[in-house]
Amino acid sequence: MRLEMLMIKGGYSLRHTEPIDWNFKCIKQLLHTWMIRHLQRQELLKLNDCLLNDIGVNRAEAEQEADKWFWQE
Repeated sequence: MRLEMLMIKGGYSLRHTEPIDWNFKCIKQLLHTWMIRHLQRQELLKLNDCLLNDIGVNRAEAEQEADKWFWQE
């Protein structure tokens, strides 16, 4: 992140010199990741035990994963 120092009345101020769109792109990607993670965990709970076994997960592990907050990996 690049900052630029500006002289203002009574002191100095810092401002970003990079385009602000970069920050919005990062936030958008983060929100998308969180949404997908939440949806996948909810879908995991809908699988029956046979399907969970096929992917190497038992019911307790699936519930433990689904209980995580969306921001937790």
